This record gives sequence, C-alpha cells and structure tokens, in this order.
Amino acid sequence: MIEEDGASILGKQLEESWKRYRKVLKRAKSGMTEESVHDLRVALRRLEAVVDLVPLFAPAEYTQRTRRQLERIRNRLSPLRDVQVQLLSVGDLTNTYPDLLKFQKSLSKRERALTRGLQRDIQARHAKLKPTFNAMFGKSRRRLRMFTATEMERTVAEGADKAYTALVEAMRSVDSHEVSTIHQARIAFKRFRYTIQAAQPILRGTSEAAVHRMHDFQVILGGIQDAQVLFDTLTRWGQKQKKRVQRGLAPVCEVIAQRRRDSIARFLAAIDDIQTFWRPRLNERKLSAVPLRSTG
Repeated sequence: MIEEDGASILGKQLEESWKRYRKVLKRAKSGMTEESVHDLRVALRRLEAVVDLVPLFAPAEYTQRTRRQLERIRNRLSPLRDVQVQLLSVGDLTNTYPDLLKFQKSLSKRERALTRGLQRDIQARHAKLKPTFNAMFGKSRRRLRMFTATEMERTVAEGADKAYTALVEAMRSVDSHEVSTIHQARIAFKRFRYTIQAAQPILRGTSEAAVHRMHDFQVILGGIQDAQVLFDTLTRWGQKQKKRVQRGLAPVCEVIAQRRRDSIARFLAAIDDIQTFWRPRLNERKLSAVPLRSTG
C-alpha cells in the first residue's frame, strides 16, 4: 500500500520533472548542439507528460496555458532537431557518396540559420512558461489533496488504459505501404510511453524492463521517420540541382529507401511486443489477429 497522499506523489513528480527541465535548459545555454537540443526536447516531453496527468484529477483549464507554452518551446526546437538528425545520417554516407557533400553543406547552412537567435528565443519562451507552471502547480496541489494514493493509482491506471487503447487502434490502422499511418502510430506510441514513464511512481508493478523495451520499440519507429524525412528533404533538394548531381544522388536515395524498408520490416516483426508494455483492464484482441500488408 502506498502511504503518501495523492498530492505529495504527483506534486513530487511535477517538481522533479521541472528541475530536470531547468537543468537541461541551463546546459543548452552553452550551445544548441545536437545533444543539447535532443535532451531539451526529451525533458520538455517528460514534463508535459506529468502535466498531462493533472487533468485526470482537476479541470482541464488548470493546465491549458502551461501545456501551450511547453508545446511552443518544443515546436520551436523541432526544425533544428530534424536538420541535426539529417546531418548525422548524411555524415555516415559522404565518404561513399561524395555527391552528398554539397547537400551536407546546405544542411549545415540551414542549421546555422535555425540556431541564430534560438537561445534568446527559448529563454524568452521559458520566461512565459515559468509563471504559468507555478500557478498551475499551486492550484493542482490543492486539488490533489482531495485524493488518496489508492484513488490516484486507480485513476491514473484508467488514463493509461485509454492511452493504450488509442495505441492499439493506431497500430491496427497501419498500412505498411503508407508511411503516414506508421507516423500516426508513432505519435500514439510516444504519448503512451511518456504517460507510463510519468506515472511510474504512481502505478505499482510498472517494471523498468518494460520501460526499456518501450524505448527500443520507439527507436525502431524513429528510424522509419528519420529515413522518411531525410529521403523527402534530399529529393526536394536534388530536384533543384543539375542533372549530373541528380544522377549521383540516385544510388543514395536507394540506400535511404532501403533503410526505411528495413526499419518498417523490424517494426512489423516487433508490433505484437506492445502487448507486453501494459496490462489493460479492457479485453483487447491480439494485434497479430489484424492483417497487415507486406512491405513488399
């Protein structure tokens, strides 16, 4: 039996998530590197996931302004993150495909443009977030005192059930020939994963092993998305280049397309693993019963 009251459990989660975010934000002041941008986006998502637990116990308007500010900061970082991921991928290919060097320079130029003034902008957005978070935190703690730890665990479990149901439905809608459907499944999975991680101190029996398996599954989904974004960006850039450059890029596009196909195949092979991530109270039929078209 959990001895703490609901307010202290979820309140502690909010405090710790906020401190992690502030720590990562402070490190980002030294430079918007690939690592610092990644860590800041993860810290924002984890903080957002804890904030998203509050409406299970309080009116939604308690968190609306905070969630809006968190989303704005994260969205501000997204274009830079995409370019930095592409630079990492291209860096592994330039030795074999020298025609990519010009594309790499184009990405680096884009990265510099996106970085310019970003730290100042992020700090300004943080200044707007801080008072909204503090106000939300104060109101939420008063509301959460109405719930016992047992009531909180039951309510959060029901919320996790709903997130899991949404994930299952997204997985059932996957068409392996339509990357957009896999992207929607990826979004549903990220929401579910961050919900479970945020709720770990509240939900008894959530194992670290399951959390690690969820991370590995998300890496597979991320590989599909990264390959798709790189393929689309390179294709658009190549269309503006001379015919000679376009011919040189053709084998690179095939390599990236093969990476995407391989990642999709790994995803389809692992899709039933999501049944091991959560113990739904609902009677869900197995995903393996849902026919999925082959990647071909």
